[in-house]
Amino acid sequence: MNDLPQIRARLDALRRRIAAALALDGGARVAGVLLAAVALSFLLDRVFRLEVAARAVILLAGLGGLGWVSWRFLFRRLRRLPGEDPLAIAVEARYPDLSDRLISALQLARVADPERYGMSPQLIEDAVHAVAEPVKHVDFGRILATGRVARRAALGLLAIGVLAAGAAADPAAASIWFKRNVLLRDVRWPQKTYLVVDEDLFPNRVARIVRGADLVVTARSVGVEHPERVTIHYRDSEGERGKATMKADLQGHVYRHEFKAIAFPVTFHLEGGDEVTEDYRIELMDAPEVVEVAVEVGFPSYAGRDPVKVDPAQGDPEMLKGGFLVLRGKATKPLRSMEIVLGEGADQAVPGKLTGPDSFEVTIAPEETVLLGVRLRDTDGLSNPTLAPRFVVRVVDDAAPRVRLQKRGVGAMVVPVALVPYTVRATDDVKVVEGRLEIVKSAGDREAPEPHLVALPAERLGTENVEIEAEIELGPLGLAPGAFLAFTAYGKDNAQPDAHEGKSDPVALKVVTLEELTNELLGRQQEQRAFFEELIQRERRVRDRFLDLRDKPPAAAEMTAQFESQAQDQREIARRVHAIERAFEQIFDEMYYNRIAEPATIGRLRTSIVKGLEQLRTDTMDPHARRLDDAAQRAAAFAVGGADGDAVEAGYEDVLKAMEAMLARMEKAEGFTEIVETVRAILADHGKVKELTRKKYEEVLRDIFGENPPPPDKPK
Repeated sequence: MNDLPQIRARLDALRRRIAAALALDGGARVAGVLLAAVALSFLLDRVFRLEVAARAVILLAGLGGLGWVSWRFLFRRLRRLPGEDPLAIAVEARYPDLSDRLISALQLARVADPERYGMSPQLIEDAVHAVAEPVKHVDFGRILATGRVARRAALGLLAIGVLAAGAAADPAAASIWFKRNVLLRDVRWPQKTYLVVDEDLFPNRVARIVRGADLVVTARSVGVEHPERVTIHYRDSEGERGKATMKADLQGHVYRHEFKAIAFPVTFHLEGGDEVTEDYRIELMDAPEVVEVAVEVGFPSYAGRDPVKVDPAQGDPEMLKGGFLVLRGKATKPLRSMEIVLGEGADQAVPGKLTGPDSFEVTIAPEETVLLGVRLRDTDGLSNPTLAPRFVVRVVDDAAPRVRLQKRGVGAMVVPVALVPYTVRATDDVKVVEGRLEIVKSAGDREAPEPHLVALPAERLGTENVEIEAEIELGPLGLAPGAFLAFTAYGKDNAQPDAHEGKSDPVALKVVTLEELTNELLGRQQEQRAFFEELIQRERRVRDRFLDLRDKPPAAAEMTAQFESQAQDQREIARRVHAIERAFEQIFDEMYYNRIAEPATIGRLRTSIVKGLEQLRTDTMDPHARRLDDAAQRAAAFAVGGADGDAVEAGYEDVLKAMEAMLARMEKAEGFTEIVETVRAILADHGKVKELTRKKYEEVLRDIFGENPPPPDKPK
C-alpha cells in the first residue's frame, strides 16, 4: 500500500491546479465586469454629472454584478472542486489504457474490512500496485484546458492593466471618479464653466421664503468660459414643469431669473456651457401676519387729554402736530423683532418692542403726514412682504374751532321785544375753552349798542364737542323796526403758543313792527290753508275713483293695481298733511317767541291745529291706507259691492269729514290772527270803545276755543 499515498498526492496536486485554473478564469471574468462597470460609471457620470442618488444606484448595480459574477464563476466553483473519484475518472478518460484500474484501486483501498466482502488484503494491495507503475508515466495536468485558461487570464490581466493605465494616465479624473462613484461625495468634474448660485440666499442649496412672495435667482459664471445663454429648468410640487432663459449681464457674467408669486415649492437647476448645476429648492413658509391691532392717537401736552382709540379701517387716523401715535398688536407667529416702516419706499423704520412672544408695541411722533406699515420678523427669519396693516397717518395743524349757529323758533322777521332762541355747536381738535355770541345791528340804527356781546356759559365749555341752547331778549337792545341784526358765534381753543378762534356764519334777522309780522304770519297761514283745501279736493277725487270701481268692478288683477294706487295716494296726501303740520308748528313758534299772544292762547291754537293735523294723519288717514292695502291683498275675494266696499267708502267719508273739520279750525285760527293786532292797538288806547272791543275779542276766543277760552292778551 506504499503506492497509494503517491497516487493520492498526485491527485491532490491536480485538484490544486484545477482550483488555480478556476480562480484565474473567475478572476478574469470579475476583472472584465469590473472594467465594464467602471467604464460605464465613468462615462455616464462624466457626461451627465449624475446626482448622488443616481450614482448610488449605479454603484449598487455594479457591486451587485461583481458579486454575482464572483459567486457564479469563482466562489461557487471553488467550493465544488472534484474529489478523488471524479479526478480518477477524468484521468482515465484522458488515458484510456488505464482501463478503470485507477478508480478501482482507489475505491478498493477505501474498503475498511475487505474480508467481510470476500476480498483479501493482498488482493487489494496487488490492485494498487498494478496501477501504480503505469500511473507514474501519466501527466495528470494534460486533462486541463490550459490554453483557454491562459487566454482568459490574459484578458483579465488586460482589464486590470487598462484600469491601471487609465488611472495612471489621468489620476485626477480617477480620483474624482472614485470620490464621486465609490465614496459618493459631492466632488465636481473639471469643466470650463461653473455657475455659482447666490449662497447667501440658498444655504445648502435651499431657500426658504414667504408663500406668495417673489424670488430672484442670481447666478455668476466663474469658469474660464462664460456662456451667453443660461437656462433654468424648474418644476413645482404640483408637477408643473418649465424652463426659461435667464436674463444675462454678459459683462458682469451674471444671470437672473425671477419667480413671481410662488405658490408651491419649486426645484430647479441651471444649464449653461458645459455646466449642469445640482438641484436647488425653494421652500415656502407662512409669513407672520398681524391678527390684532389697536391704534391710539395722543395729543400735544397742552391739550390735557388722554389718547383716544381709532380704527384705521374706518379711515385714515388724524393727529395734531406735537402729538404721538401708539400701535399695539399681535402676530400669528412668535417674533424676533418688529418695526414701523415710514413712507412708500419703506426705507425708514422705527423699531418697536416685543411685549410677549407674539405681541408688540411701538410709539411714533411723525412731524408730517406719512404712510405707515408694520414689518414683522419671526423666529424663522421671515418677514411679512405686504407690511400689512398699512395706513396713512395725517398730521394736521391745530385748527380753529368749527362753530355753527342756528336760530330756533323764529323766522327771518322779529319784533323789537322778541325772544330769540339759538343753538351754538362748536367742535375742536382738542377742546373749546371760551365762547361768545356777538350781535351787530345795522349801521342805520344808531340807538342800539354795537356790538352786543353775550358770553357763552363757561360750565358748558371745556370739551372738544360743545352744544349750547340758550335764548336772548331783544327788548334790552332798544331796537326799532327797520333795523337788521347779525348774530355770530365765536369759539376759542387752548392751542399753544397761540390759541385759535373760530366763528360761525352770521345769522341775519330783520326787526319789524307787530303789524308787519302778523300780516306775514297770516299770509303763511292762508297759504297752508289753501294747500290743505287742495288736499281735500284730491281726497275727494280718490274717493270718487273708488266709487267708480264699485259701480263697474274690474278684473281681480286690475282691482289689485287700483287699490295699491289708492293706498299710495292716501299715503302721499298724509305726507303733505305732515308738511302743513310742520309749517303751522313754525308759525305758532314765531307767534310765541315774538309774544303776539299769551302763551296759553298760542298753546290752545297749537293743540287745535298742529295736534289736530297729527291726529288726522295717525288716527284717520293711516288706518284708511292700511285698509286699502288689505283690499289690494284680498282683491280676488274682496266684495267691492258688499260689506267690504262699504267699509272702504266709509273710510273715505271719515277722512273727508275730519279734513273739513280741520279746515274750519284753520279758518278760525286765521280769524284770530287777523284781529290780534287790532285788538292789541285798541286795548292800548283809552276811550269809550275799550270795553266793547274787549268783549268782541272774548267772543272771538270763545268762537275758536269754545266756552273756556284762554285769557285775553294784555297790552305790552
